[in-house]
Amino acid sequence: MVRTRDAGDYEYEGIHLTNADFTAGKDEGDTLEAGTVGAIATAEVGEDGQLSSYDRLRIGDRMDKTGKSPKGKIFIELRDAADEVVDDRTQVRLMVADKNSNRRLPVTRWYPHRDLNIERPDLRTPLEPVTKGGKPWFIRSGRLVVLEVKNQAGTVEVDLDNSTFEFPSRGGY
Repeated sequence: MVRTRDAGDYEYEGIHLTNADFTAGKDEGDTLEAGTVGAIATAEVGEDGQLSSYDRLRIGDRMDKTGKSPKGKIFIELRDAADEVVDDRTQVRLMVADKNSNRRLPVTRWYPHRDLNIERPDLRTPLEPVTKGGKPWFIRSGRLVVLEVKNQAGTVEVDLDNSTFEFPSRGGY
C-alpha cells in the first residue's frame, strides 16, 4: 500500500492539497456521535483533483527557513451545514486506505481542530514530511488519502462545501 524506500526515479514537487482536491467522504454531512470516527473527504492518488497528475504522494513538507510562511504548515477550518465552525474539541487526522478500505493506516496523528484553524501562517502547525523507520513514506497511485474527524465530547458534523483545508505534500511523477 505505502512504500518505505528511497525516492526512486520520480521527480517531486511541493504542492498544497486543498478541499478542492477531495471528494465527499462517506460520513460528510452526517452527524457523528461522540467518539465516532468519520471519513469526511477522500482523494485518490493518480485520479482526483491535482492528485491525478501524480503517481506517488508524500504527505508533509519542510518549512521555509524563517518559519513565517505557510510552506510546510497545515490549515484546516471545518464547518457544519449552518456554516458554523465545528467544536474546538474536534480532532482531525489523515489516513491512507486501499480503494475497498480493507487496509487503512494513519498517516498523521490526531490533531485538535483548534490547533489547525489558525489564520496567521507564522503560528500554524508544521506538517513535517511523513516517514516510517526514518525513510520517506510514499502513497502509491490508486490509494486513497482520507481526512477523518472525531469528537470525544459531543457530536460533530462537517460540511465539505463550507470547510477549508490545505496541507503540504510532495507529488511525484
